[in-house]
Amino acid sequence: MAIEHSRPAEASRTGRLVVLDLSAGCVIAMNSDGTAKRVIANGCRLPDGVAVDAEAGHVYWTNMGVPDRNDGSIERADVDGRNRRIIVPAGGTFTPKQLHLEKSSQKLYWADREGMRVMRANLDGSEVETLVATGQGDGDRPDATRWCVGITVDPLRGHSGYLAETFRAGIQSVPAGHVEAGRACGLSERVILWRIVLPQVVRRMLPEAVNQFVSLFKATTIVSLIAVPDLMYGVGMVIQTEMRPLPLYTGAAVVYFAIILVAATALRAASERWRAKILA
Repeated sequence: MAIEHSRPAEASRTGRLVVLDLSAGCVIAMNSDGTAKRVIANGCRLPDGVAVDAEAGHVYWTNMGVPDRNDGSIERADVDGRNRRIIVPAGGTFTPKQLHLEKSSQKLYWADREGMRVMRANLDGSEVETLVATGQGDGDRPDATRWCVGITVDPLRGHSGYLAETFRAGIQSVPAGHVEAGRACGLSERVILWRIVLPQVVRRMLPEAVNQFVSLFKATTIVSLIAVPDLMYGVGMVIQTEMRPLPLYTGAAVVYFAIILVAATALRAASERWRAKILA
């Protein structure tokens, strides 16, 4: 889902949502309360990721195609549904999933699941390139730990992050002997996953995952620059009427600090608890 905060042809900000209907294969725009639905594009081949360029008036989305075939694609249309075109043709990416639009660099970033890649291209679909590859070929493709699904971009540091790599590292860190021991005891694959593998994976990946979410949360402050109604946007609106920037910005900083402190403290407590159980 993406948010369209304005259109070039409109003077006011409308706060429209752009959502994907996977089963119907269409891209839909609607008001934030679900009213005034309008189909932007239909006949899409399993749409999965969407991004909106409100300034240019464009909507981008990924089409997964058939997951076991190399026939994924990326399309673009105007926010009113006109000028629809394919910018990354079928086969240019295997199974594109989540999509991220980075305005400062004029790039599209996406995760390619069965392609086991993190990719990017220009906004017109040119210069498609692979940034990260976690596997290669049909031999690696069935391994779900190599799949790339979610993606976000840190334009300030020039880094792209994806949770798939964190999950993959956590799963691969579980000793193979633990799984074999579970099978030797007659446990089903589902029980082995839930009772042996996942508890270890969560302990190992949680610190890195929390760090990524904290960094992403801190970076959300910049979305106020494009009129996304978050905390900083609300503070800016109040400052325009109250003319007291220092106490208001200080209060916002305290809120962000409190949320991050709670997350960090909870993570530390969980880590200490798990460490105590291991040493016991």
